[in-house]
Amino acid sequence: MADEQKGILSRLLTETWPAKAAGGILDALMLPGQVAGGILNVQPERPGWWSDTDEAKSQLTNQTMMNRATDLGGLMLLGASGAPAVPNSVGMGVRTVPQTNYLEPLSKYTKNLYRETSPEDALGVLPGSSVTQGYGAMGAPRQFYADTPDLALGQGANRGVRIGYDAGAFEGQISQSKPMWQKMFEDGMGEYVATPKAGSDVRGAVRSVDIDRNFLNSAPRSMQAQYNRAIEHMKANGWELSETPAGISLRKP
Repeated sequence: MADEQKGILSRLLTETWPAKAAGGILDALMLPGQVAGGILNVQPERPGWWSDTDEAKSQLTNQTMMNRATDLGGLMLLGASGAPAVPNSVGMGVRTVPQTNYLEPLSKYTKNLYRETSPEDALGVLPGSSVTQGYGAMGAPRQFYADTPDLALGQGANRGVRIGYDAGAFEGQISQSKPMWQKMFEDGMGEYVATPKAGSDVRGAVRSVDIDRNFLNSAPRSMQAQYNRAIEHMKANGWELSETPAGISLRKP
C-alpha cells in the first residue's frame, strides 16, 4: 500500500472510528500485502511443528501476525451491523468494555446470571423452599456470578447447585481478576462481583436450577426432603424437569 493511499485510508478511518480501532483496522488491511511483499517477516515459533521433513515449514505464529490477522478476520465479519452477535449479551454485537467499572445494574451487560452454590445455601432462593435468607446489618454479601453456566464454577463448599437468574435483580461490577477478563467480557463470557438490588425479589428472579445428585445425596435427609418439596412446587407451576443419573435440571417456562 503506497504511503499516499495509506494516508487517505487512515484519515477516512479516523473520521468514522475511534483512533485506536482505526489504527488496528489499518494495520490489518495492510497485512496481506506486507506478507506477500516480504515486508513482514513471519518466523516459525516452533521449528518442526506440523513438519514432516527436516526443514520446518513457516507457521503463522508470530504474535504480530496473529493479532493483525485476528483484526482482519473480525473486520470481515463486521458487515453492516458493526459486529457479530453474542449469545446472552444485551443487544447485538460484541460488548465493549466500559471505561469505568462502577457499581451498575447488571442488566446493562447481560440478560442472565449464573452462580454455583452449596445445596444448603441454594435453599434460600429456590422457588417453593420454606428456607429464607437472612442478612446482617451489612446486607447481602458480594458474590461472584457469571454470564454463562460453564463459568459458574463454585469453589470449596460452594458446589452442588447451579442457579440461573434474571440479571435485572442484581447490581455489581465486572470482575477483573483473570488475565483474559477483557476478551472474555467482550465475547459474552464476563464474570461479576455482585449483590441483589435492595428490595429485589431474588427468588422470583430464578430461571434455572441444576442439582448435582452426588452433592444432594450426601446431604442430610431433612434437606433432601426440602428439595423434594421445592421440586414438586416448581413442577406444579409449570417448570420443565429433566433428570439424568448425574443430576436434576429445572427450567422456568
